[in-house]
Amino acid sequence: MTVNQPWPRNPFNIRFYLKSHLSNFRKAFVFFGKRFLFSVGVSLLLGIAMVLPASLWLFFEKLVNVDQEWSEKPGLVVYLELGASDGEVQKVYDELVSLKVLQDPYIVTADEGLKQFSKLTDVGDLKELLGANPLPFTIQGYFADEVDYYDYEKLEKKIEKMDFIDDVVLEIEWIENLKEITEIVNFLLIIYVILFAIASAFISFTSIRIVIEDRLAEIKILKLVGATNAQIRRPYLYCGVLYGLVGAIAGLIIVTMTMVWMYEPLRFLSDNNAVGLSFFGVNPFFLLLVLISGALVGWVGAIFGVQLQMKKLELL
Repeated sequence: MTVNQPWPRNPFNIRFYLKSHLSNFRKAFVFFGKRFLFSVGVSLLLGIAMVLPASLWLFFEKLVNVDQEWSEKPGLVVYLELGASDGEVQKVYDELVSLKVLQDPYIVTADEGLKQFSKLTDVGDLKELLGANPLPFTIQGYFADEVDYYDYEKLEKKIEKMDFIDDVVLEIEWIENLKEITEIVNFLLIIYVILFAIASAFISFTSIRIVIEDRLAEIKILKLVGATNAQIRRPYLYCGVLYGLVGAIAGLIIVTMTMVWMYEPLRFLSDNNAVGLSFFGVNPFFLLLVLISGALVGWVGAIFGVQLQMKKLELL
């Protein structure tokens, strides 16, 4: 009588444990390669599913940075009357300095303002076109740290009453709008992360079931020689992790290509509007998070796929 040799296992031997997992991980690569086009398609689907939440995460991170920067030091722009003399500009500047509410205020002459405007709009030399410079002197600066948030509008009205002042622009409205946008993006990010997790786990779940169907005969043989359910499941779980990792890399490539495509508009927004919004210089934590998220959803989907398929095959 022939007795089946039990499937080798030694849970107390670390070397054997690591060797076993490494062997299962190699099997996952074999599963991936044997149906290469199918595997690449699954990974691309996972990558595409990851693009939107990953892009929203980047956008949200940059918005938070800009919000913090602008909230800490809101800016103030004082527009003087058109044609104000150098002496009148200096008088207003001295009065602002004496108030001690602005941190390092500076004067932007009409010519400097025109150069900045021409660079921003790319309309050429307005002074030559109009015969005169249409822009006034401005005095700009950030509120000092000791100025309370609730005093900003009071100070704005006080400065407006000074002589030679045409208008005063306070950046509070922009900051409040930015906060609202940040809250909306944060809400959308949570929704899309949940949808991404569900969709990605389902893709992995379905794909692993198909892989198991293809290897049904092999699984039955492993059961006959004494393999445990955990040992049978392990390479398929690693296969799900592999789908997720490759999908995460594909998603990062797509996001990077999108960032390169949007480089010029982002640089225009960042440099010319001084909002500091740039998608370049990605935090390494973001890259690690994307890779871990991809592997995790692939693994979770694979768990359910393996469990369901093996139950259907009456192997549990």
